[in-house]
Amino acid sequence: MRLLRRPRGQVYVLAHSRNHVNILRGVVADLVQGGVTPRWLIFPGNPGARQAKQVLNADGIKLLNAAKMLPTFKSGDVLVFCLRTHLWEPSGAFDLVPELLARGVRLLQVVEGGRFNFPDISHPDVPFLGWGPSVHVAGRQARVVGSPVLEAVQLGLTRDQRAPMAVVNYKFRGEQQGPHWLAEALAACKAAGLQPVVSGHPLYDVSPGEGIAFSDRPVAALCAEAQVVISRSSTVIYEALRAGAQPFLFPTRGEAPVEYADPRGAFPIAFDGSELTEQLLQWQTGQRSYAPQSFLNAHVDIDARRPATRRIADEIRAALKAPKRS
Repeated sequence: MRLLRRPRGQVYVLAHSRNHVNILRGVVADLVQGGVTPRWLIFPGNPGARQAKQVLNADGIKLLNAAKMLPTFKSGDVLVFCLRTHLWEPSGAFDLVPELLARGVRLLQVVEGGRFNFPDISHPDVPFLGWGPSVHVAGRQARVVGSPVLEAVQLGLTRDQRAPMAVVNYKFRGEQQGPHWLAEALAACKAAGLQPVVSGHPLYDVSPGEGIAFSDRPVAALCAEAQVVISRSSTVIYEALRAGAQPFLFPTRGEAPVEYADPRGAFPIAFDGSELTEQLLQWQTGQRSYAPQSFLNAHVDIDARRPATRRIADEIRAALKAPKRS
């Protein structure tokens, strides 16, 4: 008698923002090429969902409502997500993790961005797919897979070829410190003879002040051309290092820098505008120099033979118990 094979589960990919689409789009393509067709989910009311929907709809991809679909998941299904704990809470989705696991649903959390070792950012019962060695912390099921977004950042022009331009990464959403932080960053750029270009966080649709316009260019493209990048604790620091721009960490008071607190010689940290100005001038005159590799090696694993998209897709195939691609 011929035994019937049990149908394989369904893979679901949850996108909370355009960044999540950028992280997971290549992973989905790899899965499709290997015979696995994931279905995209969004929470329509959450911040960033509109951007994710626009990007995916432009590719002709239909999205499903996550709130309606999560209760229908069955044993053997796989859910892949990039969300931080605090972003799950408005939808209540994070509370469903124990129930989903109890129903036999396999979950995989992919690192979204920097500061991935925040307390409570991952669930102890969910494998956490991280960028590099530093993702291994106590109480976490960590697996190193690299970063599709950072792998895609290309080394830009040499320092001598770059214009005296500074990318100012404005990462605020309603915080009162924003305008003051920006004023100090712009003043430091002026004192150092750098032309500032203000880049806004794609999820924060907030103007930094009257007469100040955001650049609409991708921050990675700006990093490839600028000499300097000024930012709070942000993945943009990694993008600058990968692109060959010199980052300057300029955190706000009370900000938790996590891994950025130990730059490993890759960038300086300024705690006020005068310190930022001094650091910029010292770097320009050659009194201070920095090297990115120690910091990048600690936090981002690049495997020339296996791109991050393939490594993440293989983790999903393993969860689905589908064969790996050769």
